Amino acid sequence: MDSLTARELGIKEAMVSHEGDLEDILRTDFHGVTPEVANEVRIQVVTCEHCPLRDLNFCGRNGIWENIFLKGRRTQYYPIIANPNGYQSYILRQKQTNWSAKKEELKKAGIKRFRIYVE
Repeated sequence: MDSLTARELGIKEAMVSHEGDLEDILRTDFHGVTPEVANEVRIQVVTCEHCPLRDLNFCGRNGIWENIFLKGRRTQYYPIIANPNGYQSYILRQKQTNWSAKKEELKKAGIKRFRIYVE
């Protein structure tokens, strides 16, 4: 079976992975699909079914706990959001994604939309 492009499959728009960097985006062929990037947002990287905040009695309280985080192997610190249902929590990327300084380069690479998430 021949592989089909996203466009041939009927996909018109796609969000570029937040894991990629500028160089990845610049060398990507979007095959006619309109790409967009998330901007000015801390991306969720993990959903925890067991809330790591349970022992601190924060589970069930909705919000970003800027002073409660998971520490990575190096010096990365990942904020945690507790879900109000009391069972899940979400680990966020250490830094906000901010493509504003690279906006013109991204436009030249074919990025047509910049999505901003509002809490």
